[in-house]
Amino acid sequence: MKKIIVISVLALSIMTSGFAVYRGLTSSKKTAFVNTVRLYENFQATKERQQRLEDIQNRGSYLLDSLSTAMKDHPGFAKKVSRTTGAAETGELYRQKQMELQSIYGTYSRQFDEEIWQQLNQFVIDYGKEHQYDYIFGASGNGSLMYAGPSQDLTDKLIEYANTRYNGENQ
Repeated sequence: MKKIIVISVLALSIMTSGFAVYRGLTSSKKTAFVNTVRLYENFQATKERQQRLEDIQNRGSYLLDSLSTAMKDHPGFAKKVSRTTGAAETGELYRQKQMELQSIYGTYSRQFDEEIWQQLNQFVIDYGKEHQYDYIFGASGNGSLMYAGPSQDLTDKLIEYANTRYNGENQ
């Protein structure tokens, strides 16, 4: 009788352990990937900031064109500006202003990129939590994700989600 109980307990424990191992091997984490380049390019904030950068660049070009015209059309202006700025020649003054504007543009561009990625990263985290993903991988063509089936691609859903969240925050 004791043998039957011991064998039954042993058999039950083996079956329970086997089931636990089977369950652990067959349960999978919910994973997907997003094409980060497409997400970035199709995010509404990216488009808005690109427009702002173009405006900054156009204003800079207008200022440089105005400076160039003034220096050509009014030689006295060029000499006066050269004396007050310390530029040895008008061409040097033009290059200085051009470099200043490029620096300003680069600063804004980096700042905008940082703001966009910060916002997108938070939206991806929020999306993952709301939709109960364990992992969302970023695919950017740099080798971090070599292949995933199209059914695992969340890019379009995340673009829509991020733009909806972004537009909701701006209203």
